[in-house]
Amino acid sequence: MTSLRIDRLGIEAFRGITGRLELDLRSPLTLVYASNGTGKTTLCDAAEWLMTAAVERLSVRDAAGLDELRSGFAPDAFPRVDADIEVDGVASVLARGFDGASIAVAGEAPIPVGPNDLLEILAPDGAGPGRHQRNATALRRQWLRGARFLSVETLAALLDTDDDTVERRRRVFSDLLGVRQQADAKDRIRQYADALRPTLALLTKEIEKARATADAARAGVGDDPGSAASSREIEAAEKELGLTPSVDRLGTAAAEVARRRQALTAQADALQVVMTEWRHRRELRRALEGEGAAERDAATEDSEDRMQQANARVRDAEADVRAVELRRRRLEELGANLSRQLSAFTTECEFLATDIGLPARPPLQVVREAVPQARLPTARRVAVEREIQGLLSRYLDIQTWSARLAETEAALAEVRSEPRGPEEIQSLADTLSRAEHDLAAAVERLEREAGPMQRLRAAGEAFLRHDHDATQCPTCGHDWQSHGKLLAEVQALMDRTPAFVAVAQESVDRATLAVAASRSSLSAATQAAERERRLTAELAQLRQNIARFERSARSAGIDPEPASTFEGRLRKEAACLRLAASLLETDGLGDLLATGFGVAVDDRAPLPAARARLDRDIAERAAAVGLERLQLGEALDGARSAVAALVSANSERAAADERARERRASIQARLDALVGGWTRLAGQRAWTEANLAIVRSEITDETARLERAEAHIAAADAAIARENRREGLAAAEANLSRLQARLTSVTRKQAAADRAYRAFDTHYQEASRRQVDALRDIVNPLFARMHANKVYDSIGFGEGDDLLRWRSDIGGRSFDPGRNFSQGQRQDLALALFIARARSLGGTFFLDEPVIHLDDVNRVGLLDVLRASAISGRHRTNLVVTTSSRAMARHLIEKFDRVEGAGPRGDGIPILRVYELRGNGRDGVESIERYPPPS
Repeated sequence: MTSLRIDRLGIEAFRGITGRLELDLRSPLTLVYASNGTGKTTLCDAAEWLMTAAVERLSVRDAAGLDELRSGFAPDAFPRVDADIEVDGVASVLARGFDGASIAVAGEAPIPVGPNDLLEILAPDGAGPGRHQRNATALRRQWLRGARFLSVETLAALLDTDDDTVERRRRVFSDLLGVRQQADAKDRIRQYADALRPTLALLTKEIEKARATADAARAGVGDDPGSAASSREIEAAEKELGLTPSVDRLGTAAAEVARRRQALTAQADALQVVMTEWRHRRELRRALEGEGAAERDAATEDSEDRMQQANARVRDAEADVRAVELRRRRLEELGANLSRQLSAFTTECEFLATDIGLPARPPLQVVREAVPQARLPTARRVAVEREIQGLLSRYLDIQTWSARLAETEAALAEVRSEPRGPEEIQSLADTLSRAEHDLAAAVERLEREAGPMQRLRAAGEAFLRHDHDATQCPTCGHDWQSHGKLLAEVQALMDRTPAFVAVAQESVDRATLAVAASRSSLSAATQAAERERRLTAELAQLRQNIARFERSARSAGIDPEPASTFEGRLRKEAACLRLAASLLETDGLGDLLATGFGVAVDDRAPLPAARARLDRDIAERAAAVGLERLQLGEALDGARSAVAALVSANSERAAADERARERRASIQARLDALVGGWTRLAGQRAWTEANLAIVRSEITDETARLERAEAHIAAADAAIARENRREGLAAAEANLSRLQARLTSVTRKQAAADRAYRAFDTHYQEASRRQVDALRDIVNPLFARMHANKVYDSIGFGEGDDLLRWRSDIGGRSFDPGRNFSQGQRQDLALALFIARARSLGGTFFLDEPVIHLDDVNRVGLLDVLRASAISGRHRTNLVVTTSSRAMARHLIEKFDRVEGAGPRGDGIPILRVYELRGNGRDGVESIERYPPPS
């Protein structure tokens, strides 16, 4: 088996390891301790990618999924993994990046190497013999991953008993037991034997087919010589057909028969047509001549003009009906509109009668005389109406403005009675400035004279707040006879105010009063001046508004004076304009109705009576229009009936013409068929009974001649077929003999391969059984030491074909670990198998978090197993173990410290090396060597 050892591993920009991380893995046991998320699993993934160009856990394979390997915190860097390896004693440097892998033997330049070639170097025996390159690559990857890496996800892989994993387990245990060569030899023999079985089946089928072919050829061979019979029949056929011998005599005769048979068929068809119509040929000619004469004598009058004239009359009648209907609808519409307008106008007159001075129920003529505004031009009337409406909307404002004008004039006269000119305001301002200056001087004098007194008062207050204990305060030791008297004197001193301070304070008070009085006088004068300004502006605005309103009234033709009658005159003008608009609308509708239909409104009748009379006139006029519509409708129906009669007559005439044409075409077709058939049969011969008999005799003779030639050709073809079958019989018998001889040879090879396979299988089983006993001696102590809660007595293999299935024994009873073990027990057994297999293979092995499933006692057992494996296999096996348990790292260090011979080997390499990883992908990961301690 190939020994693969990794002495040094360097990782850069690989997933969570952003910077450069390099580890020395030469020790028999290397423990990598780190908290979760630091990079323990990433370290194992990097080693797997280096060797196999794939990371199964991340679905990375060759060039697929490589972006999963890049560090998210170093987007510009590309993953790189390199290692110092030793394969079967040959040291080299292996490196892999995004652009591929390279390998360099010590002292030589790196050489690029592909995934297939690299896997063949690292695991040449991982695929077995006779494998396709793609399958071999996949098997070698799987073998390397299963042999060199143990993770939490694959911890129980060695215990799989599924049928899909039987071949993988067989190769694993063949390596583990050291019988891989025997297994490969047995497989090659089995492959050879299996390759012969399809050949045997194919040969058997071919022999059966060849035997059936020979039997059929033998049955079809006659007694007569086929060549002589075929020659006689071909000569007879050529004689019947009048042919001369050629190279392909049979083909030429058959082609001639086919050609003449086709011509004979055409003649027979023509004869059938001729015989069908022969007796009727004279009647057909007479009938055709009669149809032609009838068509020439038929009336040929042209009805197109009459149809056009009838359609024109229909269109004219329809236009008249539409015009009358439109007039009727227009009359009804205008009448209804005018009636509604008269009703509204009557209501409007009743509503405005008081404002305008109209009598009750006035006629239209009276209203026109009362409303002269209706005679104004439209633009002028609209403008006046707009101005009147504006005056009405602002009439209340003008009253308010007038009242406010009087108030403003009175207030302004009152304000102006007290003079407040700029000189008076400036004088008051100067007086205020002098008072403020006097106040500032008095305050300054007071502060200057009362300042020491204020400081003295502050000291007195501080003194009064002091703790006056006679035994502790030196101030209290003064001869004041008592503390109370001292405090009273100090308080009296503070209450007394010197006379000069009181005088200064009175000066400040007087100056303050003077400043307040001056400021109040100045403020009152300023406010009075501002009020005068506002009242003056308001008075000007009010006068402007009143003047604008009066101009608008005069523009509308209404004099604002006298004011007492202004509102009445304004409202009357508005009513007249409103009634004028309604009158103009009524007159417009009345003009349309009178112009179009001769119906007018009675101007002299009262409005209600005028409306009633208008409704009667419109109803009468509508009835007259309706009667006209009825008469025109009857005329339209008559015109349409005439058109329908013409269409029916034309249709009947066209149908008769079509029937006549069809009869003539049928007779012409029968005559044409008769003439064409006679021309094909007799050519230019006369139409006689004798010629018809001659034609029928010729067709009968040709039919008999062709039948005799076909019989001769069929006989010649049968003779040739018998001759060919006789020749095929010899070839079939020779082929059958050859196939039978080959089947005999292949059968002997198959029997020899089966015998060899049984011999090798027996040797393989015996050798495997001997090795199983030795492996059992290794696995049982490892499992027993790791599995602290002993339940099963021993672990062993099965028997016969079930040899490579693990079994557990309890008191003579056998159990299947895959079904009867707990998850922890299965993982203990798998871990024991992995370590045992590692000891048999040799090299470097990675165990990622192997203690997660273990309890405290089992963990101690595993540490003992790891210690024993490292010490006993120090020159052959290197284990790289990752963990997040600080206690495990501490316990392992203690175990190696307390064991003799656990120090460095003769080459200075310690048996145990412990690394601690710190950091993360964002800040970087660094390694710290915790054991052995620095010397």
